[in-house]
Amino acid sequence: MDAYETFVDDYIDFMKSFKESKDTVSLMADYVDFLSKYSEFANTLDDIDESNLNAADLRYYTEVYMRILKKLSEINSD
Repeated sequence: MDAYETFVDDYIDFMKSFKESKDTVSLMADYVDFLSKYSEFANTLDDIDESNLNAADLRYYTEVYMRILKKLSEINSD
C-alpha cells in the first residue's frame, strides 16, 4: 500500500504538470509509463483478499485507500 500511495502521489504531481503544460505531447511518454505502472498496481491490489487481513492490516489498508481517494478527489476539483 505504501508503494501504491507513492505512485498515486507521483501521478498527481504529473497530472498537475500536465494541466499546466503548454506542450502536453512531450508528456505523453510519461503518461504511458504511468498507465503501465497503474496496471501493475491494479493487479497487485486485486490480488489482496481483504477478508483475510487481520484487523490492523485492514485498518491500514482502509486508511491508505481513503487518503488516496481524498488526494484524487482534490486534483479533480482543481
